[in-house]
Amino acid sequence: MRIPILIAALVLTYAAAFGATPEQAARMIVGARHRYHQEAHGALLATVYPEFANHKDRLNGVTIKYAFCIDAQGHTRDIKTSSKPRSRWGEETTARAIRSVKSPRPSAQVLREERAEGHKLVEVDGEFGGRVK
Repeated sequence: MRIPILIAALVLTYAAAFGATPEQAARMIVGARHRYHQEAHGALLATVYPEFANHKDRLNGVTIKYAFCIDAQGHTRDIKTSSKPRSRWGEETTARAIRSVKSPRPSAQVLREERAEGHKLVEVDGEFGGRVK
C-alpha cells in the first residue's frame, strides 16, 4: 500500500515542478504509456542488476544514465549510455542488457500517448547506481 502512495506522491511532485496540473499528473500515473515504461525499466533492471552484483567493485560510486527507443514492433533502437565518473564497462554492460531485453510490442494506446507527447517512438530513459554496499 505504501509503494503506490509513494509513487503517486513522487509523480505529483514531479508534475508540479514542471507545471503540470494534478489531472495531468493523474493521467501520467494510470496511463498505458506509464505502465509500459515501468515494464521496460523493470525488465532492464532485472537483466542488468545480476551482472552488476557480481562486479560491485567496478561500479562503486558510479551513476549510469541510459536512454533508448522502442519501435512499434518492440525492437530497441538508438541506445545511449553514459556514466559519471566514467565507467566504460558499466556503459557497455548496460547497452548489452538493453539490447538483450525482449520488449513487448507497445499497444496502440501507448503509441497514441507517445505521439501526443511529440515522440515518434516509445522513448525510455533513466539512471541507476551510486554507492554499493
